Amino acid sequence: MISEKTLQHPVLVLMTFVLLGLTGIFTMSKTSLSLMPDVDMPYLMVSATYTNAGPESVEKSVTKIIEDTLVSVSGLKNLDSTSMEGRCQVSMEFNYGTDLEIAANDVRTKLSRITSRLPDDVQPNVFKMDANSRPILRIAVRGNRSADDLKQIADNYIVDVLEQADGVGEAKSSGGRTKIVRVEIDQNRLQAYGLTLSQVASSLSKQNIEIGGGQITEGQKDYSVRTTGEYKSIEEINNTVVTTKNGYDVKVMDLGKAFMGYKDSSSEVYINGEPGVYVSITKQSGENTVSVANAVYKKMESLKETLPSDITMEVVRDDTDAIRDTLNTLY
Repeated sequence: MISEKTLQHPVLVLMTFVLLGLTGIFTMSKTSLSLMPDVDMPYLMVSATYTNAGPESVEKSVTKIIEDTLVSVSGLKNLDSTSMEGRCQVSMEFNYGTDLEIAANDVRTKLSRITSRLPDDVQPNVFKMDANSRPILRIAVRGNRSADDLKQIADNYIVDVLEQADGVGEAKSSGGRTKIVRVEIDQNRLQAYGLTLSQVASSLSKQNIEIGGGQITEGQKDYSVRTTGEYKSIEEINNTVVTTKNGYDVKVMDLGKAFMGYKDSSSEVYINGEPGVYVSITKQSGENTVSVANAVYKKMESLKETLPSDITMEVVRDDTDAIRDTLNTLY
């Protein structure tokens, strides 16, 4: 019966299958492509920094207090902690099905109640474990320059442009050292003037501020008033008066010197055995992984016109390769 009607209306049947085919093509083009599905991992992480404290002090003064407070959180399955020099981490595993937003709010509420019991300046932070927080691309920045110079080029030229690609959540550079203003103080000069490093640091911070001064109304005009006190040059820092001794203004240059330098290195990045710099790309939650990678590749092509001639970019890791291979096999 069905076969007879099919033969009697071949155009209708053909149009039906064409419509189904077009629907399938449209659906495939709109389908999000990822190697693994987006899932909410039932984990929360609490971290706290206790500067210059040893592991035992961190355990006693911070970790133990946080553990005792969080052990009663609803839906908690396991709680593990690690104490190390200067900081601690508390990992919380919840039962599947637990609403992590509610759990995170519960954790923050409990932590806010123990602030007075923790050492000064110790502020616990709550992080949600997100499968989308893993980078999908790593791009090595190469050139006949030091890793510090490559870091500056990556931050000034590359990171901001790649973050503009569709679907990119974050572009972050790793390796090299960040350029900063350094102030080096001679210990002997410090003792000669009877000063401490904390006094010098306090004096610099108090004179490097910009404060709003409210508004002044004159007729029909309103004026905003602010005090501009931020440093604009290295010379201003060196001429900063720290204190006055016997009528003499003791300046930073009398104790040491300020200059442009780099942050102390806390980690090193090596690419093929050589110190280097790379930019990692993280996609936004729910975005098509392959489409985001393609958008980043296009931005990389446009960057070639603005980068210094000796600077090149090379993708050293692309998580979408596995997705593309799997899709080719599926097709």
